[in-house]
Amino acid sequence: MIDPVVDHCHRTGLIRGVISREANSLVGKIENFFYRYCESKCIGTKDEAIHRVADYLRGSKTNILHPVGAKQLISRFARMKKEDQSFVLKKFGAKKSEINACTNSKDRSILYGSLIKNTTK
Repeated sequence: MIDPVVDHCHRTGLIRGVISREANSLVGKIENFFYRYCESKCIGTKDEAIHRVADYLRGSKTNILHPVGAKQLISRFARMKKEDQSFVLKKFGAKKSEINACTNSKDRSILYGSLIKNTTK
């Protein structure tokens, strides 16, 4: 459920609009970080810096799996219920026999790790 709040600029006090509480919190964190750590070091305005970050996030994709990223994905997978793990394994192309050969979450996580590493080569 969206919890709408009135957003305002902390520098000017002017209302910007109505957004969700979660979005408002994110905007506040981004702005506070920029003003605290970047404003004196960045070339350009806060808006320009945010646009550069957004452009980077939209455009940067290498299809190379970072070792830390792989560990994070496997850890998240390991916390899933068995049925959800099986669903994800099927999505990544695991054969039914491979999934059935896994007797526990650790086995399924090892299989998942091998599948995600193979899909990014």
